[in-house]
Amino acid sequence: MTVKQSSAVSSVNLDSNPGYQLWLAANSLQRALRKGLEPFHLTFVQYFVLAAVSRLSVEHEEVSQAQVCRFCGTDPNMTSTVARTLEKKGLLKRSANSTDRRAHNLTLTLPGETLVIAARERLLPLSESFFGPLGDRQSELADMLRQVVTAAED
Repeated sequence: MTVKQSSAVSSVNLDSNPGYQLWLAANSLQRALRKGLEPFHLTFVQYFVLAAVSRLSVEHEEVSQAQVCRFCGTDPNMTSTVARTLEKKGLLKRSANSTDRRAHNLTLTLPGETLVIAARERLLPLSESFFGPLGDRQSELADMLRQVVTAAED
């Protein structure tokens, strides 16, 4: 990179750069949630997979690992690794899908259900506090982020 290119990059106003601000906000939120999850001995991704299975099981008789991947926006290999870890912890049960023998269904165990409920109760106030400065503009931010994600997926 030349000196001229370098100065052009450094002159970008990061205060109004949405990518940079989103990066900072996401890291800040994950730090807060990670700290909130410490008593449960869960990573944020492990919690999110458990919460996704809990949420999706309300709407679907069977919850496939692929559905969890789509819901969480996670890589299939990572989701599989996390699901196996949660199964070893006794929080999740993996079973063969009734229509696709290569696919796995995910079900929370009773300890998994109990843990996800307790963790959710702990994280909800942290999330509310984090987004509290936005007041009634929280749904506006969610809508804008959804637009960005939808456009990126198209």
